[in-house]
Amino acid sequence: MVFAVRDGKVDAGTVRTDTLERMVAEGKINRSDFKILNSMITPNFPFAHSTRLYPEWPIAATRNTPDALGQKVAIALLSLPGDSAISNAASNAGWTVPLDYTSVHDLMKELRVGNYKNYGEISVAALVRQYAVWISLILVVLAALTWITVRMKRLNADLLDSYERLNVEVRMREIAEEAERLQADRITQLYEAASLPGLSIDEQLKEILRLGCRLLGLEIGKICSVDESTEQVSTVSIVAPKEIVDQFNKVVPLQNTFCAVAYGSHAPLALHNVAQSEYHNFPAYHATGLNSYIGVPIHVNGDRYGTVNFSSRQHRPPFTASDTNLVKLMSRWISVALERHLAMHQLEVARELADTANMAKSMFLANMSHELRTPLNAIIGYSEMLQEDFEESEDQTIVNDIRNIDFSAKHLLTLINNILDLSKIESGKMEVYIEPVDVDHLVREVGATIGPLAMKNNNQLILSIDDDLGTIESDKTKLRQILINLLSNACKFTENGRISLKAHSETQAGKRHICFVVSDSGIGIDAKTLDNLFEDFVQADNSQTRKFDGTGLGLTICKRFSEMLGGEIVPESEPGKGSTFTLCLQA
Repeated sequence: MVFAVRDGKVDAGTVRTDTLERMVAEGKINRSDFKILNSMITPNFPFAHSTRLYPEWPIAATRNTPDALGQKVAIALLSLPGDSAISNAASNAGWTVPLDYTSVHDLMKELRVGNYKNYGEISVAALVRQYAVWISLILVVLAALTWITVRMKRLNADLLDSYERLNVEVRMREIAEEAERLQADRITQLYEAASLPGLSIDEQLKEILRLGCRLLGLEIGKICSVDESTEQVSTVSIVAPKEIVDQFNKVVPLQNTFCAVAYGSHAPLALHNVAQSEYHNFPAYHATGLNSYIGVPIHVNGDRYGTVNFSSRQHRPPFTASDTNLVKLMSRWISVALERHLAMHQLEVARELADTANMAKSMFLANMSHELRTPLNAIIGYSEMLQEDFEESEDQTIVNDIRNIDFSAKHLLTLINNILDLSKIESGKMEVYIEPVDVDHLVREVGATIGPLAMKNNNQLILSIDDDLGTIESDKTKLRQILINLLSNACKFTENGRISLKAHSETQAGKRHICFVVSDSGIGIDAKTLDNLFEDFVQADNSQTRKFDGTGLGLTICKRFSEMLGGEIVPESEPGKGSTFTLCLQA
């Protein structure tokens, strides 16, 4: 120990009191190499020490003292109470246990005193009495351990069972997710096949059938239509190997086909091995040699149409729910395609009929307008000549009659021109001629034309033109006709009032526009009529129609012309307060 402390192998050590002095005297160590912890000095004691002193043996006997006597004396001294007269006389407070009391225990065991009185004599009852608490605690611990063990075994069994169930559930979920992923991939492919641009209806159907054959692993894809009146099945579209396509692409009796079963059952028919199914004696099996078949009915516009089916001459693994759902989805997709094709065909027929009727109408109107214009122009010409001849006549009755003839003829010519213009617009034969149009000149020209008509009902015509409007790129004839039609209506429905035509420029969507605004202080238009104002032959309510003449085509032509010029007429009106019509065209 001393050498270990000196050599730094340990930090400190405990030795007998005289050990260091003895080793120094023997020359084995140097006293300066060591430091005594908690060093104490005791008078008349020659050695260094860290703890208080006590004798090595609490009782000592001379060499000639008999052992039996020494033992009795030791027992008497050790059993002596601290408050006895002998102890008080000897100034003895009692016995204490030294820091190292192993030798004391050994002595008490040997002398059989104190707690060691019955040392070596072991009985169950004594053992139980002495260690009752520990024995009880051990029993409780053992019982708890036993319960925990049983419980842990049960929990372990439950965990194993749960683990197995979880594994099964995870596997089932993985299978379901894989099926969903596969089905989603199939649906994506079906959408891509059905959405290829530029394909005819037959090409679209063949793309769907090819995809179905590839996804299901079958040879033949077929769309059949059923004629219930003749009980026959015909092929609408088919995809099959070249060597057998003719065998399946023909009209056959309904009862000799698997199509009859799928068509009549309103449900999918899925046979992965016909030879081992209830249909092994079915005529279609012996006639075609098909060993696997899946088919679903097709409905078009709510009525049964036929089936879409896939088949092969070899049997295959059983069809899954995903396979059946795929064919069902194809059936619905094909139904939509057939309905769309049928609707387009019907629309095409209707369009051809409408075009034929429209052409006949246009030809009729063109011919009739020519036949009517010729005599009307003659009537107008003769009426004007007669007005000149009778201008100085005193018989004003004849002059008024001639003027009425002239007015009626011109009015009828205007109606014929309106009908002809509308016919040209509807047939797409009305052309637009774009040219620079001087806005100021156009407005003044229109004002001069409409002036006499405004004066007829004692109306005041006001022209307002902003400075420096310049020109506008438009069709002058059509723009002029729009303004004249709007002003004519204003004159017709206004009496003793004010009619104005304003032209100004404004910016719309960052571009310069020229706006023409026709306003009047006439009878106005109610909201119900205003909503339908630009429809053909719409003018006003019945009472107004009886008072004011016209066919109701003028505003319709204005609307069509404004759209052809890239603008729009916006009406605003209130009964009794007049009307305002605004047309804005890009400059």
